[in-house]
Amino acid sequence: MFKRNRLMGLGMAIALGLNITPANASEMARGKQRIDGLYTQSLEAAELFQLGVRAYKQQNFLGAEQALREALSFDPTMAMGYYMLANALLVQNKTQDAITQYQRAIALDNQIAEAHYNLGTALYREGWVEQSTAAFERAIALNSTFAPAYYNLALSLDVQGKTTEAIDYYRKALSLNPNNAQAYNNLGLIVAKQGSPEEAIVLLEKAVELDPELASAHYPLGILYAQQGQWELARDSLSIATDLDPNNATAQYRMGLVLMELNDPGAASERFEIVTTLEPNNANAYQNLGSTLLQVGNNQEAIVALETALRLGVNDPQNIYNLGLAYQKEERFEDAIAQFQQTIQRNPRMAEAFYNLGISLHRSNQSQQAIPPLQEAQRLFTQQGETEESERVRLYLEQTVIPATQAPSE
Repeated sequence: MFKRNRLMGLGMAIALGLNITPANASEMARGKQRIDGLYTQSLEAAELFQLGVRAYKQQNFLGAEQALREALSFDPTMAMGYYMLANALLVQNKTQDAITQYQRAIALDNQIAEAHYNLGTALYREGWVEQSTAAFERAIALNSTFAPAYYNLALSLDVQGKTTEAIDYYRKALSLNPNNAQAYNNLGLIVAKQGSPEEAIVLLEKAVELDPELASAHYPLGILYAQQGQWELARDSLSIATDLDPNNATAQYRMGLVLMELNDPGAASERFEIVTTLEPNNANAYQNLGSTLLQVGNNQEAIVALETALRLGVNDPQNIYNLGLAYQKEERFEDAIAQFQQTIQRNPRMAEAFYNLGISLHRSNQSQQAIPPLQEAQRLFTQQGETEESERVRLYLEQTVIPATQAPSE
């Protein structure tokens, strides 16, 4: 029902300087060059690596890729070269190649936590979730305070349905970085699914406090408020969610339902209209659109919506009854009679259908035939404890319908 948030971004290894500096005397004797801890036997490799790092920092990722590939052609043993090449590839969405380069980096130096972390990110993107889990675990083993790794590990476990473990790692990620809105969001979704809406609301409220534009948190927060009967709060959260993601048909639909609960059928109809535009075959949206249009007196458009819902398969008594009401308001009494009769066939205890069947029969000059359904409506209303409705039917019968049957013929 709800969306989890994406992975955290790439990790970067120890900041790499851009100046080639000589190592200590013994290293210089072997002809090595060093760039802040990166060792190579090749001056050409070091210079090209420096060029690649500079291009990467300037977000010239293709240029970085080209320079780093050339650097590795001079020295294919540079673990950090493969690592930086993989980063450049990953941001260009060359994910499979990036995975290969991360694996080469790790084969040469398995102590680079960020390489394991980024490998996990690439594997996750390719759908290899179980393998990504192992990579994130290795990153954490190398760096126990690596907050993004805890978050991504939690997410990978989450999508595998391992929610108990995921909860622990989300909480650990938050203990290291209490400003991670995405972790609050995803943890809130799990907690909600486990049947703890109050805690879920607290977590999701924290998520939107940290990131007011996190639509994926506003939406479930609105749903949870609605489930708690907090309709105004539900409206506010869903309003933000739909502003941030106006093409989210489900959020628009839920917003319409909340507005119906708040007795605002005009605003609700606008939401259901949006849904029918986004999802032209959404039968429930047409049904509710028709119902709300009927409430605001837009009978002709209500008929179109309700007929569409019927055509799309909504054959429940309420939809058929509402269509009957719309026909009746437009004085299409024969059509209304047919709908009310169908409603009664599907729900013979629906007093309102008997009542309005009687009204349509009377108004189409069939007053004698109107008496039995009106009497049944009165009986059902009384049986159901609706005394005011029962009295209303009695008065309509006695004051309007029965006198019409006794009028002398001309």
